Amino acid sequence: MLQAIYAAGRDPQPINVVKHAEPTYRTSRELYAHPGLLSVPVAQRRRGDLIFYTNSAGTVHHVTIDLGDGTMMEAYGRHAAIRKVVPQYGISYIAPYVKRAFA
Repeated sequence: MLQAIYAAGRDPQPINVVKHAEPTYRTSRELYAHPGLLSVPVAQRRRGDLIFYTNSAGTVHHVTIDLGDGTMMEAYGRHAAIRKVVPQYGISYIAPYVKRAFA
């Protein structure tokens, strides 16, 4: 996600690739809380928005990019994939807001 944001000419400081590499740093959580990225209700998401997923406690732990037409792109571990956006993602749920990083 950071590389996509950088490629769009945005720099979401203080989030960076050095912090991203730290084992306890959750980049997805930091992006969701970032005041410089516009928060939009998930029902109003559009292509390019960052979709966030929470665990059952409501803690953000994953982020994807909305590709439009009900699909998203994500990286998980060493792999990247394109999948359908669904309200439930395993035991996780979509957070109430997306972030518009590419406005």
